[in-house]
Amino acid sequence: MEKPDAGQASDWLRQAEADFIAAGHSALLGDFHVAVFSYQQAAEKALKAVLLAQGKNIKKTHDLNAIGRQTGLPKSMQDGARWLSNAYIQSRYGMVEDKIPAEAFTAKHSAKAAFAAEELITWCRKNIAKKK
Repeated sequence: MEKPDAGQASDWLRQAEADFIAAGHSALLGDFHVAVFSYQQAAEKALKAVLLAQGKNIKKTHDLNAIGRQTGLPKSMQDGARWLSNAYIQSRYGMVEDKIPAEAFTAKHSAKAAFAAEELITWCRKNIAKKK
């Protein structure tokens, strides 16, 4: 567990934004499984930035709903967080409908991940700005 340091929140948010851009590059190359993975990572880092801004500890988890509950993420955004968490596991660890992730994930999956991640990152950015 990382000790909370509110000053690190902006660093975590900047890295989240860089991961979001990298995910977009992967999507443009047709590496949709990598894009989905990276969009989830971007959202995760943004949510953890909020925890730091709130002076809370960061726990080692990739469950965006669990992290979101700690941050006060609105219920209206939890479906996107849940979808990203599930897609993250599938993109990283295994078969999806009898296909490897590189064959299973499509542009549609990537677009859905991009939308959910952007929504979460935008919420995080606003939430961190309120703490300054």
